[in-house]
Amino acid sequence: MFDQDAYKIPKLKKEFQIQLNDGTKTLQKFIFFLNEYSKYSAEQQTILEFLNDEQTMVSSIQSQLGKNGIFSIINKNEICYILDDNVHPAPSATPQNEAVFVLKTGQKLNASIYQRTQAGQSRMIDYLSTPGQFVELVMDRKYFIYLNKNFILKVVL
Repeated sequence: MFDQDAYKIPKLKKEFQIQLNDGTKTLQKFIFFLNEYSKYSAEQQTILEFLNDEQTMVSSIQSQLGKNGIFSIINKNEICYILDDNVHPAPSATPQNEAVFVLKTGQKLNASIYQRTQAGQSRMIDYLSTPGQFVELVMDRKYFIYLNKNFILKVVL
């Protein structure tokens, strides 16, 4: 007999605040199903890996106050950015290259590069030109934000 459970990939439910390209400027809470194991390390899949994966459509549950969530399939190309208010940058770390990101939606985000950039990628233009549709930034030195590069209109340094 065929054992379907033997082929299931363990998933982790992670909640994020998302700005969709749906005409609103309201952050909405969604739960994504991340892989228990990363393709690139022995750790759990990160939200950045999830967003930069080749899969365009992703399953999610939209959280609603006092109700069961609504199952949704989201086109990652229509995600402006994701705010992760569950994980916070280390207070001792110094963000690099603070800038104002002006988005196609008209929003302005004050953010900076948090992670150490690789040699030859210390300029903002180099960081934003790295492979992948999303980049990891820190907003207000408190929250990680994952910004879809396709929604950046300009960056003011």
